[in-house]
Amino acid sequence: MEKGTKAANHWLDTLFYGVLAAAGLLAVLLAQRIKAGAGLGRGGAFMPKVISVAWLIISGLLLLFHLLGLRNKMKAPVTEKDSEALAEAEKVSVPKSGRFSGTRGFFLTLILLTLYVAFLKPVGFVIMSAFYLFFQMLLFVPDVYRTKRNCALFALIAVVMPVVVNLLFVNVFSLILPRGIL
Repeated sequence: MEKGTKAANHWLDTLFYGVLAAAGLLAVLLAQRIKAGAGLGRGGAFMPKVISVAWLIISGLLLLFHLLGLRNKMKAPVTEKDSEALAEAEKVSVPKSGRFSGTRGFFLTLILLTLYVAFLKPVGFVIMSAFYLFFQMLLFVPDVYRTKRNCALFALIAVVMPVVVNLLFVNVFSLILPRGIL
């Protein structure tokens, strides 16, 4: 990759992380406007506030670490010893990220989330969450880990987790999640 292309990618990454942080800030501000509601438990305003604050913190940290990484790369000149260490590190076999990582994975995740939200009420929380989790795990797992055994493990996790979350919300928080066709 050429030097100009790397610099352009770094600035695109910075812009991307900045947009994520700005969206997190907007989500926090909008979540503060949700009325608490008068139901059992914490009400409908609690989870959007928690999730939006978590989003803001995570995206802010991603932006910060990205900027610190850029600053450190710009400061430190590459010596011959560093070049040898980098060459040696490249020999180590590290599984490549899933074939849909990066921007492509981001947009595929948006499509999965859109389908999840669209069919959540008619199909139900447990079924849609199981499908979403399974396909999301397949989306980002490196190719070397896409074995029959791991796919079975993904399916088990995708089925067990929504059932556990549903039981937790219904029995502990007294919140009813969409039942759908069940």
